[in-house]
Amino acid sequence: MSNILDVSDILKSQTFYVTKGDKEKYFCKCGKHFTVDALVDNSGIEDVIKGDEDLEHAIKSAKISLRDDIICPNCKTNYKIPENHKKLIEVGRDFASGYFMEETDGLLTISLANVKSESPNEELQFKELVRKISFKKDTNKLFFKDFNSKEKEIDLDSIVDVVKRFFDIETNIVIGIFDLHQFMIKLSKSVSDSESMKTINSFMDSSRVNSSIKDNDSFIKSMTILLSVIKYSNLSTIAMTKSPLFLYELLKESNPPKSEELKKANVTSPIKIFNFLSSNYIKKVNSEISEDRVSVNEFVFSSDIQLEDHEDHSKKVAGADYEEVSKDTMSVSKGETRELKINVKNIHEYEAKVSKTSSGDIDVLHIDGDGQISKFIYKKLKKFHDYKQLLKYMKHLEYKQLVELMTKYDYDLIVNMIDVIYHRVDVDMEEIKRLIPLFEDHCKVKTKEVKVKTNTYNKGEDIKTEYKYIKEFDFGFYDDCRMMLTTLEFDPRKDFYKIKKNSILKAFHDEVVKYYSAIQLEEEGGYKGYFNKFKFLEDRENYNGPLVFEIIDTPKAVVAEGREMHHSVGSYSVRLLEGDYILLRVYDSSEDLPEGELKRFTMGLHFKSNTGLEFDQLKSFANKIGSNRLKELVLLWLKAKEINVNERRPDIRIRK
Repeated sequence: MSNILDVSDILKSQTFYVTKGDKEKYFCKCGKHFTVDALVDNSGIEDVIKGDEDLEHAIKSAKISLRDDIICPNCKTNYKIPENHKKLIEVGRDFASGYFMEETDGLLTISLANVKSESPNEELQFKELVRKISFKKDTNKLFFKDFNSKEKEIDLDSIVDVVKRFFDIETNIVIGIFDLHQFMIKLSKSVSDSESMKTINSFMDSSRVNSSIKDNDSFIKSMTILLSVIKYSNLSTIAMTKSPLFLYELLKESNPPKSEELKKANVTSPIKIFNFLSSNYIKKVNSEISEDRVSVNEFVFSSDIQLEDHEDHSKKVAGADYEEVSKDTMSVSKGETRELKINVKNIHEYEAKVSKTSSGDIDVLHIDGDGQISKFIYKKLKKFHDYKQLLKYMKHLEYKQLVELMTKYDYDLIVNMIDVIYHRVDVDMEEIKRLIPLFEDHCKVKTKEVKVKTNTYNKGEDIKTEYKYIKEFDFGFYDDCRMMLTTLEFDPRKDFYKIKKNSILKAFHDEVVKYYSAIQLEEEGGYKGYFNKFKFLEDRENYNGPLVFEIIDTPKAVVAEGREMHHSVGSYSVRLLEGDYILLRVYDSSEDLPEGELKRFTMGLHFKSNTGLEFDQLKSFANKIGSNRLKELVLLWLKAKEINVNERRPDIRIRK
């Protein structure tokens, strides 16, 4: 029998079975055991699934459910009946887990035991594996022991991972929840600050109400907070000034150091602690941004084309006059192959929004210029996740501009808005201010529509706008208007930039269409003349793979692509008018596509007169990224068409 957990009640309702050779032995819940012939399987399926324990177990269970001869001769229980069949447990598998609390000599311990059955010598026995977390009260030291490992001391830097590991349970039967609650209560009494203890206990109370045996999320959060506050008591000020959940998210995302580092830094106030911990989080965000945008990309153009033919070929590929580079770079004899290295600046959207580190990486500025979050921003934050949302604004704005937005507009609007403008081009403070009234109008109308539809709207009531609906905002009319006004050379400041409501925007759009349609055929011919230079991208020459490419050859079609694919490509229509960008529809016609794989994409290519085409981005529906398989196919096509590509860019980089 087990050493920690009492599983006697479980054994009264469960039956264990084991297969040995051509016999199956059943240890019935009534206390008796019986043997039946094992089902002979000549299908060969056992050889195919060998090694996959879960699949093997599922196959065995399915076989048992089809049999009529598994009936206990003592209590007459028929295990073909579903309610009895569900209570069968295969010997050798973990079948129950449970918590057990101990408190001795100033040491408080919570153990989690996994119990499995064994049947040596034809007898049924039970074996336990135990993991535990211990708290030594006089020294505030914490210890963790995992299954089959030695106990070790833990600190603030490992608490998040340790707690998550402790609650990793795979069995369906979990007992001892009362012991877990008792441990949490006793642990909370070790938090010295009475006010913080009150705050954290209220969080624990709500967690207990909303948690269940199978849902460990609330326990994970509560225990992480308590253990962290024990190791560094000043963390409780975050729980008091924001919320315990805010503190948990900060600990989870910030990869905190050992508690000694916080003590040495003497950070005690909430904002100082937040800045200290969030610096690690900023490094993680910087790493993500650095992958997306680097200061200088080195593109290598390799060609087997001989030099005397290169000028004509370059004109064909680039669609522009060949621009000769310096003699030092071109010191290659005619008739030889060559490799030309070109350094290209590629961060025009980020100028003045990022800094460059000594190692050459691009570093997103901390939320203000000196690497510290301001009291204003900290006071506004509701959730730690919101901090990441606000950081995204640093792609387009300066810190003082973000503060201005947060001063003038609703907090929830600012937090939700960044996701719909982040990937758009030419976004600045003025553009954001033009879009905000349209966002507000859209969300207000949508909120009312939903309330009416759900019968929760009372005529004449004041409706609180729900800004979560901003993700459904359609830029189609807005981008279409911008494209047409640019084509017609109309000044958007006179009327377009003054529009505040989406109904007026649509009416304005319909009026502009009348003027635009009159010249569309003539102008579109000019656009297509430009795109005809790149028709080689659509042909199958030098490429016989499964991908199909179609040039999006009018600005109007670009706007339609953005609407169809629910991403920001519609904002690129002006770039097409300027002649420095190409967009393509990409279809993956591979046979036997893996289930769930994306097969429709939009590709963006920069065009520069001196370097030709270079890969920029590849997005599917709602800015989703393709699989490694798809990226490998695209790389083959890019190389076949001799298009410059930096393989470190996120949309094309192979993830390991």
